[in-house]
Amino acid sequence: MKRDDMPAVAYRVLRYIDACQKQGVSPDEGQAREAAGVADGYLATVLKALSSDGLVSGISVADYIDGTVGITFREARLTLAGAEYLCENGAMAKARAVAGVGFEAGVSTLVAALARAGGII
Repeated sequence: MKRDDMPAVAYRVLRYIDACQKQGVSPDEGQAREAAGVADGYLATVLKALSSDGLVSGISVADYIDGTVGITFREARLTLAGAEYLCENGAMAKARAVAGVGFEAGVSTLVAALARAGGII
């Protein structure tokens, strides 16, 4: 699995939102973009899939006529189904391995920055 395969991107987004929830901070779409590490259009596709599958809530994606996308987090949350998917899905286990320890450390840094900035839920 490559870093930009959909399951790998989904893992990074789900893991970022999960880490935010555990620390009591609101996920930020800008930091989710940073964690995902892909173009906005592709991130929008992944977020739409996660939302339509019931794995996340509070995320909206708007497709504009000029071809750009708008991604908005309003009380973005990982659902129970999302938490189970993150922990138990075989593709997520492979994505976790692809993301590596460096990604996990990066997520902790992003969430800590949000907490310092007052992004408390």
